[in-house]
Amino acid sequence: MGWLGYHLYEYRIGGEAYGDPDPDFDYGLEIKNLRRVRLERVVRDVGQEFQFLYDFGDGWVHDVSVEGIARLDPRIKYPRVTAGERACPPEDVGGPLGYADFRAAIEDPSNDAHVQQLDWVGGEFDPEYFDIDAVNEYFELAH
Repeated sequence: MGWLGYHLYEYRIGGEAYGDPDPDFDYGLEIKNLRRVRLERVVRDVGQEFQFLYDFGDGWVHDVSVEGIARLDPRIKYPRVTAGERACPPEDVGGPLGYADFRAAIEDPSNDAHVQQLDWVGGEFDPEYFDIDAVNEYFELAH
């Protein structure tokens, strides 16, 4: 995604929640430690769907659908992105509604927040940009 992972997050798979259990953030749902479960044990079938929730205050909800399951190729480094489109919204942009406001500001030079928002993201942001090679290079360096 391009986010830094410093917000709370969890996966919801088959009625269970997986994440990093935090005793200071108990909202009545048992969170199973995601580091103690392998994805292949809870996501087994093509067509299976689950959710990834990120930054609970901003409310990002990603619906994930398993489109295929393949054997690992020992010549390929994993994880590996095989397709994608569009840029990741900036971290801390304010969730889906904040991202819509951000896009409106950066796309309209007459918007009062135009300059401030572009400065915030380092001067430019192309919401349509996606570089699969850069994403896979990031994964190779991170592992």
